[in-house]
Amino acid sequence: MVNAFSLGPLNFCGDVLASAKSICGINYKTPGMIAKFSNLLANDVQTFTNTALNLAPASQIKTSCRADIKNFYCRLFFPSCNAASELISYNLPNCTTYGLSCPKKVYDRAHALNLCKVVPNGSFRTDVCVKPSTEGTTICPKPPSKLLVPQWLKHEDRLNDRSAQGITSALKFYNASTSCTKRMQQFVCGSQLFCSPDKTQLLTTATQRTCMNALKCLPVKAKLALDKFFDCSLLPHENTSTPIRVPNDAALISGTSQLCYRLSTIWVLVTYLFLRFL
Repeated sequence: MVNAFSLGPLNFCGDVLASAKSICGINYKTPGMIAKFSNLLANDVQTFTNTALNLAPASQIKTSCRADIKNFYCRLFFPSCNAASELISYNLPNCTTYGLSCPKKVYDRAHALNLCKVVPNGSFRTDVCVKPSTEGTTICPKPPSKLLVPQWLKHEDRLNDRSAQGITSALKFYNASTSCTKRMQQFVCGSQLFCSPDKTQLLTTATQRTCMNALKCLPVKAKLALDKFFDCSLLPHENTSTPIRVPNDAALISGTSQLCYRLSTIWVLVTYLFLRFL
């Protein structure tokens, strides 16, 4: 058995904070854990939009181009809940056409991530738990046999694997040690959130301590960069949060250290995007 911690009911949705409303114009409820992080995520939308647009002179950036890129990240970071909090929907723009009004360098960068092939479009019930999708993963190990994840997060293992590939390349750039690179791979691969055995709670085995332990081996420059995206203080504190005992085959355990490293879906996505923009 391992200790896990609740991030709230599976069917909890909430209002985003002021910054997300201002930047993305969101007037709908979004999954509870995303609502909690929404100010940080809205700032990330601005960062990634500006990073892509900075590839071309400002004089070449049309208003429609800026709106296209920002709208894509807003829709990607903030799926919507229906009024009864029964459905979560990803309403991504048409992936083949968004950004066509942008200069070629901007368009190519926006599409280089192929995120539409990973993050699903459509609606998913908040109370349905399924086995995660692992198709095409190359670095992350297969999840335990009884691990179930919320249906709207079933793509996370594939996204985590892409993140692990990106972080491996980035840490090579920063001259990180092999052991540190391996630790960060475990950190990213283990970031899948999962359902409680009774399928009512969204669980994580991450704590503030395990998050900080995963980051502390990084070279200084890499740590300074990633500290902006991995906010360990948002995770449960092991001394003040009530643990839930979960069978080993229904939770992820990270490598030989027996520590479970997990992040919310959005932190993995943010990391992947950031590393690809290095």
